[in-house]
Amino acid sequence: MESCHTQYAVFFDTFDIYGADWDADKLGSEGSGLLQHLRRCSVVSDWTFVDLTPDASSPWEFHASGKMMI
Repeated sequence: MESCHTQYAVFFDTFDIYGADWDADKLGSEGSGLLQHLRRCSVVSDWTFVDLTPDASSPWEFHASGKMMI
């Protein structure tokens, strides 16, 4: 399960990715697998990865965010 949001800001797109039930081996430590995959598309800066605890109000297990060059 995932949710992805982007926002255009002149030279960069900002993004927020929320996910749950992803393959931990592919996701990698601190989201390194996800970051590596995103870097195949563009330069990624301001990378942030946070582990989350799902609860009744939110199903998400992680949140990744950053900027990509357009």
